[in-house]
Amino acid sequence: MPPSVFFPIFVRFIKAYRVAEEDNEQRRRQEQMLLEKLEQEEQQEEGETKSPSHKGKRQQQELITELRRRQGKDSRHVYEGKDGAIEDIITALKTVPFTARTAKRSSRFFCDPAHSEEHY
Repeated sequence: MPPSVFFPIFVRFIKAYRVAEEDNEQRRRQEQMLLEKLEQEEQQEEGETKSPSHKGKRQQQELITELRRRQGKDSRHVYEGKDGAIEDIITALKTVPFTARTAKRSSRFFCDPAHSEEHY
């Protein structure tokens, strides 16, 4: 590979890597802020002497579900297309029951057909 081709590819890789690191750091900061916000709300609820309000608990549950949704979405990148042959094979295997062979298989590659014990 000539240097005029290699080095631009290398430079693009370095830039993309830096952007990915910044994105990861930003995501960590957002998650940390969400967790701190949840902790503050819990401390406020503990500090209150009156009965806990349903509004505060609902907000806390919404924040927890949002955090779980973000964490789950980032960790799963699965191709969900249904246009390949593998999906057809899998669906066929799920619908048709498996039946094992009960007859003896003959070895046509290693034996001469004239000397075989099985007759067709």
